[in-house]
Amino acid sequence: MTVTDMSPPDADKPATLANETEVAQALREHAEVVARRQRKAATERPSALSPEATRDLLHELQVHQIELEMQNEELRRSQRELEASRARFFKLYDLAPVGYCSISEQGQILQANLAAAALLGETRASLLKQPFSRFIFEADQDNWYVHRKSLAQTGRTQSLQLRLAQPGSSPVWTHVVASAADDASGENLMLVVLTDVSDLKLMEVAMRESEARFRALVEWSPVAMLVHRDGRVTFANAAALKLLGARTATELHEKPLLDLIDPASHPQVRAGLKVAEGQGQPGPWAVLRCLMLDGTARDVEAQSIATTYDGAQVTITSLHAVGAGHDIDAGVARL
Repeated sequence: MTVTDMSPPDADKPATLANETEVAQALREHAEVVARRQRKAATERPSALSPEATRDLLHELQVHQIELEMQNEELRRSQRELEASRARFFKLYDLAPVGYCSISEQGQILQANLAAAALLGETRASLLKQPFSRFIFEADQDNWYVHRKSLAQTGRTQSLQLRLAQPGSSPVWTHVVASAADDASGENLMLVVLTDVSDLKLMEVAMRESEARFRALVEWSPVAMLVHRDGRVTFANAAALKLLGARTATELHEKPLLDLIDPASHPQVRAGLKVAEGQGQPGPWAVLRCLMLDGTARDVEAQSIATTYDGAQVTITSLHAVGAGHDIDAGVARL
């Protein structure tokens, strides 16, 4: 006699489930169905089961039990891996030093990590469903709108700087990177990364103020100063114009620096520039012969130094006339 089929009807078979708990429950229900059917078969036809059929049935049940145990062990292993993955996600997302936000197509915050909540001045729970634009400094709203619209139209990642408004404190400068994505249901999302750049902004402001003061000192200094880059003059102050006999700054603009120096003094100039530009320290003072725009020569004392001027790396050479008694071939080393 053939052993009764252990598989339940198709209606009783568990469907593929995403949740491990539901899978385990479905397997248990499957096993119970098999057991009930076997008991029912044994009750209805007790005389029909031979010793051999009974052994076969018992063996089949034991094999099925082992299969279930193996499946349960695999589910437990998957559960452990899932928990480990969630722990890693918590460290990478929730504890990240930069802010992460998921924003809906309507502009509402759907998810935020701890750093984003700190930048926005709220708890994570209170951020949910709030418009992200609510936290943007008023003067930067248009900038955000333009980049958000561009992202929606082109799908290209947007990068910009925004100030976030925090009640009772100064706005926080952030570098924002926004990219398009889809959620599990296919809805459009915007993933936003927020990085606090307030310190960099303060440094930029301080540098601009410092450069503005430095520019004023150069422009109004009674000492003649030439600003040059890649060997060409980019700026000459009023004292330099007077010293070189130029009527306007245009006459000196983009002029090769060495065209203003007598060829006999070129080695001294190159040596001083090498120290200033190559070693990052002021070059030595040197007495050399400078050529006026009208072709006459004048002995000057010069020194060069590399610095930042108008946001660019340049070299500034200061010049001042010396008396006729100086030996122009003798380098004067004064720091």
